[in-house]
Amino acid sequence: MPIPKKGEGETCYLMTALSVSHRATATFFAEKDRTMREYFREPFQYWSHGPNDFSLVAREDRQVIRFDLNRFVARVEGYSSLAPFEKMVKLARDLSERFEISEIRSILFHSIRTLSMKSSGDARQTFLERFYTTKTLSLLTQDEYSDFGLVVERRPWPATSEFRKFPKPKFADPYAKLLISERTEIGPVSKNEIINKGVWIEFNPKTENELYKTKPVVPTAAILANLQFMAKANRQEEFLSVDMLWKFYEWARHQADEVWGKIEKDE
Repeated sequence: MPIPKKGEGETCYLMTALSVSHRATATFFAEKDRTMREYFREPFQYWSHGPNDFSLVAREDRQVIRFDLNRFVARVEGYSSLAPFEKMVKLARDLSERFEISEIRSILFHSIRTLSMKSSGDARQTFLERFYTTKTLSLLTQDEYSDFGLVVERRPWPATSEFRKFPKPKFADPYAKLLISERTEIGPVSKNEIINKGVWIEFNPKTENELYKTKPVVPTAAILANLQFMAKANRQEEFLSVDMLWKFYEWARHQADEVWGKIEKDE
């Protein structure tokens, strides 16, 4: 389900990914080859693998699942909704259960979204009007060709199992199960910038990897938001549970939607 015809004010989920770091399991080696054969052709048309990893790739649909000893990733690019990504996450969840993954080191929900604009100039101007104050702009030299960006970061904070900050910081270290960090980058972009930089998308006609060489779905000009939400165990020697993984995924998705709602709102 690609995004509709280009126009102003349309949302594209340029890239959405869930990346999970975990402790290796013996079951991964026992089930890896059988799993690749089971999902090859449908829904994935391509695969790659090594002794400790494999990837299942649906090139034309811009979807991939990767597993290795200590990490798995579900990634989808260029859609008008999160529905295709939800299907990939469900499959990744099923496979993680098959591989008996149970001890989680860290979780990253990463969502890059764009709000389409009529032109690059319109994207620059709209971005400045929505996100920069007069005082901030006075600190920078302006011209019609320069792009500006905004980074908002909440550094790692100790959280309860319900993803709330401890009310009394002095009690956080002994009792907090999680450290959560949040980061948002916002700025105007053009289609050429998205394709040529090769930072935000992997499915790209300019990539050297044939498994990912395809036409991307990107806006001509847009305001881009790069949203990242990460959780890890508060103590290095500890792990998060599988239940915590999926609870955090739902929480991070909700947080990303809230942030995006504020970004796309014209006020």
